[in-house]
Amino acid sequence: MVRAAVLGAFRRVMRARAVAFQGDEAALTQARSRIRDEFLKNRKLSDEKAIDKAVAIANDVEKLLLQNVMQARQTDSGTYRLRFTEHTKFNDNVPMKESA
Repeated sequence: MVRAAVLGAFRRVMRARAVAFQGDEAALTQARSRIRDEFLKNRKLSDEKAIDKAVAIANDVEKLLLQNVMQARQTDSGTYRLRFTEHTKFNDNVPMKESA
């Protein structure tokens, strides 16, 4: 069961990487390498609590990649165009208090 959770987390993070960095081969390659290195670094973990913590971190990374990472590409006019996905999370702007 633990192995399945780890492999599932690995696959989900890799899919999130593909969504977050779509079309950017350099970022895709670097992210793949970093994700793989982090999972391999934890390969020898045997304590179930430590494994659960590592899987929880991987789940947080997946969420961060899907909800908070956006790509910006420069247009011909020199401005930037952001690429949002269906997973991108938008926070409401909170107006500042004038007394602050």
